[in-house]
Amino acid sequence: MKYSFLFLSLITIASLSSCSSEEVSEGDRLFHAGQYDEALKAYSDFLEYNTRNVPTLYNRGRTYEELGQLDKAREDFLLVLKLDPEHIDGHLSLGNIAYREKQYAEAVDYYKSAAKLQDRNATAFYLVGRAYTKLGKLEEALKAYNSSISLDKGNSSAYLGRGVVYANMNRMGKACTDFRAAKNMGNDGAAAAIAQYCE
Repeated sequence: MKYSFLFLSLITIASLSSCSSEEVSEGDRLFHAGQYDEALKAYSDFLEYNTRNVPTLYNRGRTYEELGQLDKAREDFLLVLKLDPEHIDGHLSLGNIAYREKQYAEAVDYYKSAAKLQDRNATAFYLVGRAYTKLGKLEEALKAYNSSISLDKGNSSAYLGRGVVYANMNRMGKACTDFRAAKNMGNDGAAAAIAQYCE
């Protein structure tokens, strides 16, 4: 009798675990299909029984972000960092929310934290440069864009951003060189920059 109870408990745990992983997979599928309300439900159902599951918390935060519910997204991302302080995407996502809310100094802090955790993350350095540009800290922005480009020579957004910084510094030759490089890489915004600054 004792063994049959243990066996039933193990089956119950296994089936709950199986259902949970199916909910997460379904949540991921729905998210990638752009069905954010349904994805949110799948992630939230999973988190009822797995409250400390960092990947699912992060994915739910991203879903809230897509739905424009930035306060709830921030809550999930902050919990992600509480559970895993070195979660690079958690830092970047909190930086993105701060950037969207025009809290550029806060965005810089989160982006720099991600760059410190992974010093070869070209995206983090690009985002640092973008936020510094908004703050008018052009020298700092330039350094960040240079770091991003040195790590990823194909990052057209970093060339475009650095070009904007050079233009604001009245270094038009360098600005136009970067705008043309970004255009050659297929960046959609580069043509407008060239038309504005280089023709």
